[in-house]
Amino acid sequence: MAVPGLFWIEVGLGLVLLFLSAKAHGRQIRLERELEGYMEVDFMGENPTWVEALWRKDRRRFWGTLPIVAVVLAVVGFVALPPQFGTEPLGNPAFGAVILAGSLWPFAVAFISNGIQSVVRLRTALWQASADGSHRAHPLGEPGPWLRSALRGTLLYWGTVGVLWAIAILVAMA
Repeated sequence: MAVPGLFWIEVGLGLVLLFLSAKAHGRQIRLERELEGYMEVDFMGENPTWVEALWRKDRRRFWGTLPIVAVVLAVVGFVALPPQFGTEPLGNPAFGAVILAGSLWPFAVAFISNGIQSVVRLRTALWQASADGSHRAHPLGEPGPWLRSALRGTLLYWGTVGVLWAIAILVAMA
């Protein structure tokens, strides 16, 4: 049974999810950079080698993930979603499902994937053994505002992304 306006509801949810996942991902990359002591960068100029390497690896992961996810989600969208999407857009429910699942959602998934990898790397770096055998459990010295803010923000951003993703999936399957 078709749900009136479902395509446009999912477009709205998808755009919010895309922007929120991009923001959460960018924040995680910033936390990794700050943990290494690079508090300031110039997005239009030269940056330290370590920062450029982090960004380069992140871009490779993103653009490597995107086409694979796009194909998988387009196929899933074509097979699983068309009946719910009514006749929008252009009078074809399959077309609407493929547009969303093959073009909008993959960007969000790629940002989420890279962001989660960044969370794991940050966690590993926080507990990495130092040269003297002790563990560097806290960045920039003792636990303080930076670490508390980083952990609180990570939980808040990724929790919100997870809830929004679940809502988008549940609405699409309604």
